[in-house]
Amino acid sequence: AKTAGDAETLQSEAQNLQKEVHDLQKVLEDVRKELEEVRASAEEALKEAEEQEKEADEWKKASEDAGARAEALQNEVHDLQKDMEEVQNEVDERNKEVEVLLKVVDAARKDA
Repeated sequence: AKTAGDAETLQSEAQNLQKEVHDLQKVLEDVRKELEEVRASAEEALKEAEEQEKEADEWKKASEDAGARAEALQNEVHDLQKDMEEVQNEVDERNKEVEVLLKVVDAARKDA
């Protein structure tokens, strides 16, 4: 049979994991905000490119610059999406650990 001390230790572990999950969710939210900012920047860069292309004299240079910027921003969006997936996987994993620990705590309380 589990002791009350074991239950307290497990509850403490569960609380620590819940805090870790909360921290990871904050990181995920920050990454999402950053992704939105990058997407907005990409849209802005594309608008600028369209306006610059209307000016015949600078058409070639503008399109080359905008293309390079758009490509760099697309790469950044791709990297941020990968970061988001990694953080989401970590959050999911921690949530599973918390669920298991809470079940163990519950069982330990019933045995106490």
